[in-house]
Amino acid sequence: PISLTLDFDGSGKELETLALNAKLNFQQLLFRDYDYKGLALNADVKNKNADVTISFSDENLDFDLTLKALLDSVNTVADLTIDLRGADLKDLNLQANPMKVATLLNASFEGNAEDFNSKLTLKKNIVVQQDDSFRLDSVFASLSNSNTATDLRINSEVLNGRLTGNTSIQTLISSLQSYQKQMMGGDSTKTDTTYKDLDMEASFTIVNSPIISEVFVPQLERLDTVTLQLAFKPSEEILRADLKAPGIVYGGSEISQLFLDLDATRSSTDVQFGFDHASSGPVDVYATRLNVNLNSGSGTASLNIKDAQEQDVFYTGLDISKIGQSTLLKVSLEKLILNSKPWNIPESNQIRIDPDLTRF
Repeated sequence: PISLTLDFDGSGKELETLALNAKLNFQQLLFRDYDYKGLALNADVKNKNADVTISFSDENLDFDLTLKALLDSVNTVADLTIDLRGADLKDLNLQANPMKVATLLNASFEGNAEDFNSKLTLKKNIVVQQDDSFRLDSVFASLSNSNTATDLRINSEVLNGRLTGNTSIQTLISSLQSYQKQMMGGDSTKTDTTYKDLDMEASFTIVNSPIISEVFVPQLERLDTVTLQLAFKPSEEILRADLKAPGIVYGGSEISQLFLDLDATRSSTDVQFGFDHASSGPVDVYATRLNVNLNSGSGTASLNIKDAQEQDVFYTGLDISKIGQSTLLKVSLEKLILNSKPWNIPESNQIRIDPDLTRF
């Protein structure tokens, strides 16, 4: 149910001549069975300048929102501030566990959909859970976009990194999608015109923090610095991804030296995935490696698992081939190890995967 009063006065059909003044007060506003009565909104627009304020205060939520903007289709300028002095998420029925949060958010935007600069900062970040208080250092993020450059930066206590490119975000996304289609079996002889001189690089790190391991992911006992490196230069047929997670302990389970390496052209894909040791309860799995090498849909794959003495516990290789719309998988005769013992398999072994049927 909603109950409100509205005072409104406005004129003008074009942005240049638009003038309005509006005041909105809620006597009842239910969301998830919580009544936000007393929420007030004021908006004033004149000479393409807009001022909007929203305020609310009771025992479970206290905040002010202020938006100032210059409304221009060519170059919009906007500044947003949200001063969240306190929010009790449990009493607001937003989550089951007791948690209170506070933050000061500032955001800015200048430009238009194709060419813009934007920034976001979060300061005075506090989370209170039970009787424990956690502070998160300031978070800063910025994104600049134009036809000739993309620059994304993130700086925080948990996530840090930068992504740069010499074209717009829209072109980067469409180029990646087109490149992926060619990797998955499209015509690798056709080059998307957006590929010309395109160059994208990214580097990100994730580190643990008390606010992560004790508040949001309480079963996370350890997280060594995770790194992610990306490179995309389609004119040189380069798409690389390198992910490394040296150590993760979650809920009593542990994995060490986890990695993923991807190196792909429009016609070939090389993937290496593995870890040195994984344990969960009574289960221990040692050095494990998965390798996949494909060229125009055909190639090889192998999976190798070793024991604590670095002896093969499991090894199998696959030969992968394409015939029309069908994919043929054949276990390699060169080496097959199951439960630390060599096995033999008939040369006629084959799995045929058709679009609507799998045959052994």
